[in-house]
Amino acid sequence: YIPTKALSTSNHTLLQTSKIKLFPNPVSNNLVNINGLTPTVEYNITVSDITGHTLLNQKVSNAEACELPLHSINAKGIYIVNIKSADENKNIKLIKQ
Repeated sequence: YIPTKALSTSNHTLLQTSKIKLFPNPVSNNLVNINGLTPTVEYNITVSDITGHTLLNQKVSNAEACELPLHSINAKGIYIVNIKSADENKNIKLIKQ
């Protein structure tokens, strides 16, 4: 499955694949990098545990990449990183070792 969205122009519909990537994954330290962001877009990035509780919330704008500090998340496990803008909503599974 490749996340996509359709973009309409005057006479054409373009299919755009999301370029947002999260690394390293799995992560063993307390810092994750996110790249592929659109510099002119504001993003709200949240990290939740598998029960849906939000553990971290960060806003990012005017950037192609950002660092997500995970110092407040001590437990090893599986988390969901949600990267949301006005036009895009992407969930990425993150494994913390």
